[in-house]
Amino acid sequence: MRKNLILGLIAGGIALGGFSSCSNDNATTSRFEVRLTDAPADYAKVLVDIQGVEYNVSGNDGDWKVLPLSRTGVYNLLDFRNGVDTLLAGAEISAGKISQIRLKLGENNSVVTKSGETISMKVPSGSESGLKLNLHAELKAGITYVLTVDFDAAKSVVKEGNGKYSLKPCLRTYEKAVSGAVAGKVTPDTLSATVYLLKMNTVSQKNDTVATSIVKSGSFLIGGLAEGGYTVQVAPAYKYAPKSVQNVNVKVGDIFDLGVVAFQ
Repeated sequence: MRKNLILGLIAGGIALGGFSSCSNDNATTSRFEVRLTDAPADYAKVLVDIQGVEYNVSGNDGDWKVLPLSRTGVYNLLDFRNGVDTLLAGAEISAGKISQIRLKLGENNSVVTKSGETISMKVPSGSESGLKLNLHAELKAGITYVLTVDFDAAKSVVKEGNGKYSLKPCLRTYEKAVSGAVAGKVTPDTLSATVYLLKMNTVSQKNDTVATSIVKSGSFLIGGLAEGGYTVQVAPAYKYAPKSVQNVNVKVGDIFDLGVVAFQ
């Protein structure tokens, strides 16, 4: 039985990305990442000073939380064209709702023309406090979500005349799914057990162990899994022989629910 992930989006989107898990900590958290990409523009460089990324779980101004940046500083948007992107920020955060994100810009924004001239760009006062994007998304525990922000340089750079430029950011977001998860329950719930996921390596034709999870209270959830077929093995710490469940077909964006693996 599979439980499909449901995402409610107002603007832009959320996506699934990949990570490996070696514990059961992700039963209450999700991996959330923000990535940056761009479309072509008729400049040599478009340099944007990104000083912060924050997310909001309720929509209230007092509920903004910091998403740690990969690096703070100037990004050349034109480095991320034709399907190329870069990680802006990411962290393990509590699973649940995200209402908004915002990008906070600094003052060191500029454009380099085709002739090689570097010209500073003024950012409108409203944008300096943060570029807000509405999401209203539900993050499920054990899944990695990647929000890709397309910072459209061609539309964002405005030529004001007299050789002056301003930056009026034009952003859109979109999603892509690249991972899934496996969940289940071991009974009795007092039984300590280790859960192994084995995936067939098409090169070596041997099973590779891709994730493990220590079960202490019965339930387990292993996320960030690539699409494909797995064998799940549940090995109690004592008394019982391991049990295996074969043909566990993990699909992108889904949590495959094994149900109950019972030991008596």
